[in-house]
Amino acid sequence: MIFRIIFSLLILSIVKVYSQESPRKIPVVDGETLRPISQVTVTIGKKQLQTDENGLFNLDSHDLVDSLVLSHVRYITKSISKQQFYSAPYISMVIKGIELKSVVINTGYQRVNQRLSTGAVEKIDVERLQDIYGTSILQKLEGNSPILFDKNTSRPGMTIRGLSSINNSSLPLIVLDNFPFEGSIDLINPEDIADISILKDAAASAIWGTRAGNGVVVITTKKGKLNSPTKINFTSGLQVQKSPDLYYLNQVSTSGIIDLEKFLFEKGYYGSQERSTSKPFLSPVVEHLIAIRDRKGDDAEHTKAIDALRNLDVREDYKRYMYRDALNRNYNLSFEGGGSTVRYMVSGRFDDNVGTLDQSDKKFVLRSFLEVNLFPKLKLSTDIQYFRTDRKNGKNAYSLTSSRPYMMLADENGDAIAHPKYRAGYLDTVGKGRLLDWFAYPLTEYREQDIRTSLNTLTANFILNYELSKGLNLRADYKYEHTNAENKSHYGANSYTARDLINRYSAINYSNGNVSYGIPMGGIFDQSIATLGGHNLRLGAEYQKDWGNFHLNTLVGTEWRHLQSEGSTNRFYGFDDDNYSMAKVDYINPYKNIINHSTIYVPYIDDKSLTLNRFLSQYMNTSVSYKSRYVLTGSLRRDASNLFGVKTNDKWQPLWSVGYKWSVSDEPFFKISWINQLALRISYGVTGNVDQSRSAITTLRYLGADMFTNLPYAGIIQYKNPELRWEKNKTFNAGLDFSLFRGVIGGSLDYYQKKGNDLFGTAPVDYTAVPSKAIMRNIAAMKGQGIDLNIQANIQITHNILFKPLFTLNINHSEVVDYYRAGNLAHEFLSTGNVINGTIGYPVYSIMAYQWKGLNETGNPLGVLNGETSTDYNNIRIQDKSTLVYGGSVVPTYSGFFNPYLTIGHFDLSAGFIFKMGHVFKRETVRYGELLSMGALGAGSGDYDKRWQNVGDELSTDIPSFVYPVVQNRNHFYENSASLIEKADLIRLQNITFGYRFEIANKIKAKVHVNATDMGLVWKSNKKGIDPDYVTRFKPEKQLSLGIRLNY
Repeated sequence: MIFRIIFSLLILSIVKVYSQESPRKIPVVDGETLRPISQVTVTIGKKQLQTDENGLFNLDSHDLVDSLVLSHVRYITKSISKQQFYSAPYISMVIKGIELKSVVINTGYQRVNQRLSTGAVEKIDVERLQDIYGTSILQKLEGNSPILFDKNTSRPGMTIRGLSSINNSSLPLIVLDNFPFEGSIDLINPEDIADISILKDAAASAIWGTRAGNGVVVITTKKGKLNSPTKINFTSGLQVQKSPDLYYLNQVSTSGIIDLEKFLFEKGYYGSQERSTSKPFLSPVVEHLIAIRDRKGDDAEHTKAIDALRNLDVREDYKRYMYRDALNRNYNLSFEGGGSTVRYMVSGRFDDNVGTLDQSDKKFVLRSFLEVNLFPKLKLSTDIQYFRTDRKNGKNAYSLTSSRPYMMLADENGDAIAHPKYRAGYLDTVGKGRLLDWFAYPLTEYREQDIRTSLNTLTANFILNYELSKGLNLRADYKYEHTNAENKSHYGANSYTARDLINRYSAINYSNGNVSYGIPMGGIFDQSIATLGGHNLRLGAEYQKDWGNFHLNTLVGTEWRHLQSEGSTNRFYGFDDDNYSMAKVDYINPYKNIINHSTIYVPYIDDKSLTLNRFLSQYMNTSVSYKSRYVLTGSLRRDASNLFGVKTNDKWQPLWSVGYKWSVSDEPFFKISWINQLALRISYGVTGNVDQSRSAITTLRYLGADMFTNLPYAGIIQYKNPELRWEKNKTFNAGLDFSLFRGVIGGSLDYYQKKGNDLFGTAPVDYTAVPSKAIMRNIAAMKGQGIDLNIQANIQITHNILFKPLFTLNINHSEVVDYYRAGNLAHEFLSTGNVINGTIGYPVYSIMAYQWKGLNETGNPLGVLNGETSTDYNNIRIQDKSTLVYGGSVVPTYSGFFNPYLTIGHFDLSAGFIFKMGHVFKRETVRYGELLSMGALGAGSGDYDKRWQNVGDELSTDIPSFVYPVVQNRNHFYENSASLIEKADLIRLQNITFGYRFEIANKIKAKVHVNATDMGLVWKSNKKGIDPDYVTRFKPEKQLSLGIRLNY
């Protein structure tokens, strides 16, 4: 009996062991639909398997260790034990939803679970940016973030929630790895970025104090992970960009210019230039006309030569000889990993770009991060980055500011054509052969110039973190930053710059033929060097404590910041690049200009500058939560600087914020099943803005040596202004965060109000005491309000098709509340949108124009005077400012993007659409006054060909007739009239990406992707064929890139 029992137990044991170790197939399924999931990566130790279309994978008995890990692009990674694998009928995976509690945001001071944050923070999906080609992270953020990018260089290049200042910088603060980054954001390696958080309201950004008024962009780089094997990542990309369309801008035709020159010649316009002792340049057409008038040569031949010019357009030569397709390349290699007490990240990137003018732009970035647990409670980390850029000039860009469209670059053989800068006949004879060639050769001038810019930046971050007790951490952060920028411009001995200077300062003794040179023979070498050194030290403590359902988190600390910038500029004459020698010049004694014999001095540009800024800050940030359902936050900060306040008490600026959050969906009474998360937020606070170029005390700047006495002299660049202080921005924000349908749809909705007080504005001053009519004081104010809407979805269409659209809408309306502007006349309050308007009740950048009533039967523009149609342009100008028409804001009041992202099996497809609406732009047009001197041949000059010329044309054109002599007030009225205001609404296809994911030998995860950028406008509201983002300059052409990503 005993033997039978023992035998039975033995048989059962063998069966059980066999069943555990034998191969087994179980499906991997969707946790909700129970449909099988294909292409799931199953990791068992060092081995990787993949599920088939039925969700199955083969697992041998010797493969299974203690656990296995399942991962999929659309599902949350899952780890199961050996016991779970054998006991479960299937393995379920949960689709990646949009959950508030899973998002961690970085404020630059601490990492906070977004579920416990009361601030308006937008976290950028960095993975969406990976396949977009860009040497700078800004190129990737456009169309993928709430940052509004403005292409007009007269206005702030990027803003968050509109403007927060009038005369101060409106650019957001860039924070890199917990410290403000003083260098160019273009230097940051996009492949090193792990996280981007955009802090938009006071509750989120007030901890940054006087630099947070414009919003904060917090960038965190990759750091490696503890207990992780070494990972090797390699990326590379190749991009081709088409050369610009030189015919995009509305420019006057060659025939139009020739006809105008003939008309002006008949009117005697060029007579004064003919008689001028300065021998100013006269065009080939005018020289032919002079020859016909003076009966020099055959009239028919001159006329034929003029007519032959009508068929020429120098843009064709620029397309043929100067421009090319740009070629950009980048390579990135990184290593990351970690053990039980250490983690690390080492990376390097190289960008090699050749532009459309054959200019060279190279960038090199090297980074090393190391974190070591020195003791169980003591941790040290170092992060060292080195950036270097090298740029070299290319060929000359197309410009018509001082030339004519028929003046070609090369002849029929491709040889350079000489372009005179003075009267051609004069240059042929001046000096009787003793001077240098005085003609310019635009085709080859770039070969005689060597202009290089180099930038070297080194940053070193050191962090020491000590856990003093449970929940209490002490931390010391130090950052060192050093930047050296150098510009070297060498104009060779054969360059026009050198030859022109040498000739003008030459003196010829015709009795003996000797020539003396005020500017020595040889090249000219300009050099400027700028250095920036910065030290940042932050000492802080963070305390966390749980009492039952309560959670407390407090951060306190102090920060010291020291910035010193130094610059120098020098010029060397007679420079020889073979032996690096130079010659002396006489800056003291005057010379005679060889052309008109006027008194001139050798140009002296040497300069040296030094600026020192110090900042001291103290801060505290606290949050208290109950059951993670109710969250109350508050922050206090005060900043001091050597820039503001004569009295000690005036140097400090207190800033603060409070916020509250209620997770409604966590309440027991909340029973709406399709809303899985709903939270309400409200915050209010005060942030600041600082202009480091302004000071409260009288400031002198030494400007070098006086040309007459050779003694040093100085100028007052800032006058005593003891009441000067920080700008302040008060922000109220109310928002809600939501997640619907098990995380399929999620997002946020925010409403905000902003009030800027103590803003910088010009104020009148007693100029009998101060030699200036106005100084900058804290007398201006503005306000704004808006809505931010962010919606994202995670829609599983089939088991291998995932749709992840992202939509963002930003609405912002702002206006000036208080601003001093002298005068009340209409012409004193005109605004084109490129400069500060300052009119109370209107946006900072907006258009104010004269009322427009079309053209009359003689082609004259019609305005309004005392309510009646009028051509009395002078009195229209001096009407009250209230007669002006408000054209609209030139900054979009509605903006955002739509980014559909589709995954089909191994394929990824996405597109980025940008929309900007609710704004206008001022169209460029012909400026008759400048057209006479041929100084306005650029954008808009083509309207000359479309002008009123005959009775009845007023029915088909709004461009006035050309009258001579020009009537200045008439031109002024038209150029500032409402007829030039156009709607700027647009939808742009910013980029398209296509990627394919695959594996190599089950060890290397790879992806090949194609990206097209700057695809152009999908729709625009104006009918003039103008891209509102590029009104006065050439728009970028399409860019196509190919890239590869390897992860081992």
